[in-house]
Amino acid sequence: MNLLLKTTLYYLIIALAVFGIGIWITFSVIKKDVDLETDRYLWEKHKDITQAISRGVAVTDINNEKINISLLEGNNLQAVKPYFSDTIVQHRILKREEPHRKLNAIEKINDQFYQITLYDVILETDDIYESSVYSLSMIFLLLALVLVMSSFLISQKLLKPFEMTLDIIKKFKLQNKEPLNLPETNIKEFNDLNNFITEMTRKISQDYINLKEFSENASHEMQTPLAIAKGKMELLLESPNLNDEQLQLIGSTHQAISKLSKLGQSLSILTKIENKEYSNLQKINLTRIIENMIFNFKELIELKGIRLENELEENVFINMDPYLLDMLLTNLLQNAIRHNFENGKIKIDLTSSKLEISNTGKPLKVDPEKLFERFRKDNQSQESIGLGLSIVSKICDVNQIKVIYSYSEEMHSVILKLKKIKWTSTSEFLQN
Repeated sequence: MNLLLKTTLYYLIIALAVFGIGIWITFSVIKKDVDLETDRYLWEKHKDITQAISRGVAVTDINNEKINISLLEGNNLQAVKPYFSDTIVQHRILKREEPHRKLNAIEKINDQFYQITLYDVILETDDIYESSVYSLSMIFLLLALVLVMSSFLISQKLLKPFEMTLDIIKKFKLQNKEPLNLPETNIKEFNDLNNFITEMTRKISQDYINLKEFSENASHEMQTPLAIAKGKMELLLESPNLNDEQLQLIGSTHQAISKLSKLGQSLSILTKIENKEYSNLQKINLTRIIENMIFNFKELIELKGIRLENELEENVFINMDPYLLDMLLTNLLQNAIRHNFENGKIKIDLTSSKLEISNTGKPLKVDPEKLFERFRKDNQSQESIGLGLSIVSKICDVNQIKVIYSYSEEMHSVILKLKKIKWTSTSEFLQN
């Protein structure tokens, strides 16, 4: 629901309350006018009757279903000014009781007293109320229809620059160095918004470029001295006449340098994944990739005496960057091997809807969900830098793949929920 339509609905709710009060006001005004006109008619009728009696017209000639005149006899009689009231009288035509307006008076005419009672049918209160509700309801419905239709028509023109700005922002990428080209409008608020967004994205882009260059330069420059130090440590390890303590110190230093080098590379990869720099999406035969991966890790698996079982559905495809897919599977298989028992087991199941990699191992000492955070790891392997599963999580996030972890009967399982591939044509499917 757009802003203009929502605003219109709020106004209609307010208008509905106003129209409700308007119904009561309309009813009161109409009823007052009807009573006033009826009373005026009865008063004029009363004057005509008194004049007719004074001229000698017989009472019997005047009386009818709406006029009742009777001669009063007795002492201590006095005239009573006409007064009005509501009453119920049998309607001559409708043959039912209907509300009437009544005038009562006692008049002294030609030294005689007469009681004069006049009736006149009036509009029923229910009729006045129903008419008021009906007329104002029709006006309200017409107003609502006009306002809603107008809001759609106006929003298409009035909010068009805003919608264009939204479309441009949705397509904005930090990797693009081109500035935003937002439309000019004759609405001050939209122009202020566009100017703010343009300036904000310019600063964000510049900060991103500066940070990207710094991290890449730092990572690159850091790898060179680390490689030199690592090489020197390897040379020292090959040196003769080293005692056990010296070998242990050099080996520990070599391990720390290797870990630092891996840390820099992994952090750089994580940054690139988060910035969506891997965007070479391809439809890849996942079955073949896993088969090749199993072949590449065959010696390492056999070295640890691990039994490998796999059930791979034929021709399962995934839409993904090849480099990210290789990184994803490598991290999962390395974890399954590294955190496994000697003579343990690895099981790989692949279907068109999921990839499940399971391995034997000790129960976790930390919350499984935290393993996907940076620098979170179980204490089973001191060689791990705690970024493998974080990289897995980021790769899955950018590719809308759901990751599920479970542990049952000494088997750790990582399940990837795969998205169904949409082929553009039959020929494309056959080619893959």
